[in-house]
Order: sequence, then structure tokens, then C-alpha cells
Amino acid sequence: MTIEKGYVRVRWGQLHYRRAGNDGPALVLLHQTANSGRMWLPILPLLGERLRAWALDTPGFGMSDPPPAQPIFNDYCDVFFEALDALGLAQCSLLGFHTGAGFAAGMAARAPERISRLILMGTPIFDPDDDNTRRTRAARRGWAPDPHGEYLLRMWRIYSNPDLWVRHRELTDRLLAGPHAWWASAAVSDTEVRELLPAIRCPTLLLSGSKDFMIAKQEVAAALIPDARLIVLPGETLIADHKPADVAEQILAFLLSPAC
Repeated sequence: MTIEKGYVRVRWGQLHYRRAGNDGPALVLLHQTANSGRMWLPILPLLGERLRAWALDTPGFGMSDPPPAQPIFNDYCDVFFEALDALGLAQCSLLGFHTGAGFAAGMAARAPERISRLILMGTPIFDPDDDNTRRTRAARRGWAPDPHGEYLLRMWRIYSNPDLWVRHRELTDRLLAGPHAWWASAAVSDTEVRELLPAIRCPTLLLSGSKDFMIAKQEVAAALIPDARLIVLPGETLIADHKPADVAEQILAFLLSPAC
């Protein structure tokens, strides 16, 4: 399966995407902070066998141009809608992971006529003193280069994936995002995503690895979204890296079923 790359024009410049597949329903994938659309490469070819799938780089991440100043949550959602318009997608399904799940949920709640089905992997529901909030606060720390490169080791240590090449990918994406790599996660954590969920009207799949640190929030989301079901697969947080065939199977079954 060939992965095509391209750009669309949005208000902040160019937004980069990777695409697989030429037939079937349209699916747009949104990544977590501070990754890029590269995180979907293990499953993108599998999805492209049955779908038309686009993995977007959030503005300021991957190869997408950054915003000129720190955006708020609705700014990101607006830009993603601009990208859908530029891609010719009047309606599509959305899949989001962590930060991307927050934006996907916001888009589905705001424009139900545009989002046919929704997949959330780690819904970012933040409470004042839980681990998710502490992680996000930590992510806001800047990592300025130092003469001995010690900042690289400090950044390496914040990633814990047992697969060292996945860990390397996460670090290099973080480096590419630069000093404002926390902007997208801040936009989500400063938003009451919990309050958006009851407005979602499309069929929704909550899909996670059993070791995802946001797994408990998926259960909260399942109770708040009217037409939602929860599936937990055994595995790490980045389940698409470790069990791509299983994840792709669940996504395809959900999106291609005649009724949910």
C-alpha cells in the first residue's frame, strides 16, 4: 500500500497529511501531542485496503506550519474543519488519540452533520488533581537546548515506551515541534471535554489498550456519549504500534458495519 503525502492550505499556512486508499468511506485520523501523523503509519496501510484514510499533522507538529500564537481549543477545531473542506470531505469519520481525541470529540459535538462515526482512543477528561492533569502540566515545561545536549536525555526519560524505536519516534516528533510543543495539549486540557461528550450524536467507538493511562476516562466517556461502546484490547498505550492488525480490525469492523 502506497502512502501518499500532501498539503492543504489553512489559515495558519500549510497542513500536512498522509493518505492511504482510494475507495470506501472517508476516515481522518488525529494524533496525540507531541507526536505527528507518523504515529498512524503502522495501521494506515491496513485501513487503506478498505477505506480512504488521511492522517493529519496538527498545526505546529510534524510537517504542518505552526500557529502564529498559542491557539485555543476551538481554533484547532476550526482549522481541522478547514482541512476537511480543502480535502473535499463534506462528511467523514474521525479517529483521535488523546489530544486528537479531544479535538475529534469537539468537532463531532459541534458539527454532527459532518461527522458520521467517531473513534476515541484515550478521551482526555481532566480532573484537577489526577495523573492526566499532572502529566499535561509537566508537558508545558520548555526544553531549551544546552551546550552539552543534556536536554535530550531529559526529554528521552519522559518517554517510557518499551519499544525503543517508538520511543525514538516520539522524541524526534517532540524535537521537531520545538518550544511550543505543549500548545495543543494545553488547548485540550484547558477545555471541559467532559461537557462536550453528551452532545455527540454519531455512533462512537471508545478503543484503548489496557495499559493506556487514560483507560479510566474511557469508561467515563462511555457513560456520557449517548451512542457509545467501549472496547479494550490488551496492550500498551500506543496500541496501534504493538497490535496494528487487531486495532485495524476493530476500526474497520466499526466503520464498515451497516448499523452500530
